[in-house]
Amino acid sequence: MVGIDLGERGAAILAMLKRLSRSIFVQMALVTVIFLAWGFYTFVVAPILDRPEILDDSPMVLTRGTASGVLNDYAFALRNGEQATAPEDDPMFERILAANPDMRYYVELPDMKAGNIDEPSLMAQFGIRNFNRALQEIPSDDRPCGNLSRNIEQPSGWNYIDYNFCKDYSYVEYTGLSHPIDVRTDGRQGYDNWLSLYSSYFLYPVIMVFAFFAVIILINVALIRRVAKVAQAIDPDGANRDIPEKGIPVEILPLVRSVNQVIARMDEDQRHRQLFLSAAAHEMRTPLTVLRTRLEMIDDSEERTQLVKDVQRLSSLVNQLLLLTGVREHRLNDDVDLGDVIRDVRDIHLPTAIEHRVTIRADLPDRPVMRRGNGELLAVAIGNLIENALRFAPEESEIVVSLDEDATIAVRDSGPGLPADRLTDVFEPFVRLKKRRGGHGLGLAIVKAIAELHGGSVSVANRAEGGALFTFRLNPEEAAPSD
Repeated sequence: MVGIDLGERGAAILAMLKRLSRSIFVQMALVTVIFLAWGFYTFVVAPILDRPEILDDSPMVLTRGTASGVLNDYAFALRNGEQATAPEDDPMFERILAANPDMRYYVELPDMKAGNIDEPSLMAQFGIRNFNRALQEIPSDDRPCGNLSRNIEQPSGWNYIDYNFCKDYSYVEYTGLSHPIDVRTDGRQGYDNWLSLYSSYFLYPVIMVFAFFAVIILINVALIRRVAKVAQAIDPDGANRDIPEKGIPVEILPLVRSVNQVIARMDEDQRHRQLFLSAAAHEMRTPLTVLRTRLEMIDDSEERTQLVKDVQRLSSLVNQLLLLTGVREHRLNDDVDLGDVIRDVRDIHLPTAIEHRVTIRADLPDRPVMRRGNGELLAVAIGNLIENALRFAPEESEIVVSLDEDATIAVRDSGPGLPADRLTDVFEPFVRLKKRRGGHGLGLAIVKAIAELHGGSVSVANRAEGGALFTFRLNPEEAAPSD
């Protein structure tokens, strides 16, 4: 039992750690801890281990360090071809010379010498001249790099030499430094020297921490964008529409789960709506068909004709209601030639047009205009626009159905037009601005629903020469390949 408890507890701990590892906050906190540890090592531990003398703030140590620093900086700048301030022009070095009248210094490079003496006094003592001559006899590309630096305490004071050789050489020395000066003029000089010495080391962890933060943020932003792309690519008619939760940051996971719950509820609502539409189609159409059959058996022809018309009107209303509520259930899987659809719909409405003494003309481009969609619904939409035009077109007029290559379908008539303040109302269900030649006020609402299903829109405007112009646009990004 104990073994089982430990195993379950270990698994729970691992699961918790795995979940925390996906947290943006935990990732940032971990990098921050690493950054603080690195900074503590760089500023505290490394100086103590590598440069213990820097912690000695006695006046003599600070004076020696200042004098050697001025001379070495001068030699280093000259070796690199940079402009440099002469040691005697440095205010701090000038103070050191004033406090030490017997102090001598010397700086030598291959092509120059500087100092308050003509020849070095320590170079021969350490054999540097012979060593330097031997190194210069070696070919330039094969010469080794080396450095010799020493502080020497003598009864006359501190002496210092620094010899640096790498292709070319530099030599620095001073002797007779016996009287220190106070280099900490504001009480913070030692700290400032220490900070300036190690601030360059601290720059590296700062850059790396910034890089780590940037990488963490970019990775999590990429994950969020991947989730967004998956959400955009969800097929409304697909079987599995959940957003994947694997690899999602912990902070974003509740949002993803909430969206998945909403999708699940929408799927359930859609399933109930499909069941309702299916049942309604059967339960409403069947009694109307039976009623129409029985009415046709009545002997009174005048009464029978009127009742049959009423039933036909009711059946048409039911069919349009079911079509309007079920538009979203259709799939857009067809490669539709819009020109063919317009020709077929025009041919279907030609008998009605001839009866009303109206001409229907199709103005189509020479080549096919293909779009991805549902051919049956597009035929319904175009047919409703033509039927609407036929209701209001005067005799001996012409209805023009045009198609542009950008899949814009326009239907224009020469009727009375529409009230300017109610142009947008005609696409609402059961809105009929003018009662003429039947209609339920659902045809244009169906057109709008079909246009939106195809990612497009429909609009209406009054023509300057009279009549109305309906414009049906499809999504230009849903173009299908044409042969």
